[in-house]
Amino acid sequence: MTEGVQRGNRAAYGSVLLMLAVAVGMTVLLAATANELTGSRSLGGTTTGLWAPGDAIAFRARLHPSSGARAFKWRAGVYSAYTGAGWESGDVRRAALSPNERIEVFGEQDDAAASVGRVPLEIEITPETFSTSTILGPDVIERVDRAVEAVIATPGDWYASIEATEAMGRYTLSALVPAESDMPGGLTEARLRGAPRGYSRELLARFTALPERAMGPVSEQLLRDIRAAVPSGQDPTNPYDLARTMETYIRDPAHFAYAVDVREAAAKQCNGVSTVECFATIRQGYCEYSASTMAVLLRASGIPARVAYGFLPGARDRLGNEVVTVARAHWWVEVFFPGVGWFEFDPDGGIGEPRLLPSGST
Repeated sequence: MTEGVQRGNRAAYGSVLLMLAVAVGMTVLLAATANELTGSRSLGGTTTGLWAPGDAIAFRARLHPSSGARAFKWRAGVYSAYTGAGWESGDVRRAALSPNERIEVFGEQDDAAASVGRVPLEIEITPETFSTSTILGPDVIERVDRAVEAVIATPGDWYASIEATEAMGRYTLSALVPAESDMPGGLTEARLRGAPRGYSRELLARFTALPERAMGPVSEQLLRDIRAAVPSGQDPTNPYDLARTMETYIRDPAHFAYAVDVREAAAKQCNGVSTVECFATIRQGYCEYSASTMAVLLRASGIPARVAYGFLPGARDRLGNEVVTVARAHWWVEVFFPGVGWFEFDPDGGIGEPRLLPSGST
């Protein structure tokens, strides 16, 4: 393994989506949001108010039919720095890894998660319109059968993405996904609710940071309303109870409408405010708005959160073949629980798919 360090690189305000579907005659092409920065790629962009992915096939995946793996989101990467207008990966360094080399470059608290409570998967991915260098995978990627670079957010060695360094084609990866059951190490609501709150200073500094004017009076009131909506018998100061209530509240069409084009409403009502304050004001939007809002409200509550981007699950047949279209492109939220790692929440009220857990006893 070799490493390269690029400090001070911030994502330029580039394209807004994980990818932009561009119609060229009868062909839909896919472009990534990555920005090339002097030989280094740092990810990010601004939210424009329009979500318009196409219907072409992004990629195909094959899992062993006996794996019994649940449907899962396909993560391409995460953003850790909110700008008020969008998200960035922040400062990054790169670590080069050989084919099939175990990926052990992320910090202890991040995706170098222990195998306890997790099950292994072997996945073969065939890119189609999603033919960028980004390696897709569920949760923790352990190995890839080609040379890659781990893109590591610094300081602190946090996961940002994994990028191939050679021509893309079909590739195979080994990954770990949480076992969701009431068993030792299994992931349950009780386990997340009972997670300790001993966050490190480094974790809080990166994943609760907010710029000036990240929130305004409307989003501050939204946070108060959500705290008040935590069900009786639950604790609004508990990170899991607050996050689950927040996810449910933002998804509820009684509070927010799902809309893929909010440019007119934003232009009329959101001059000079953050995307979070805008969403709280116009009460409509898509996954970028809902995920950004949930992550920022959690950070304002002292709970470490970040935004993940990738794809929702595709259609999988009984032989383990899964087809994922560009229309499944998505943003969601990941919240950190000490002793467990990052867990996903999906506050999008349109196409979002929250990850439900057994209640559990421990």
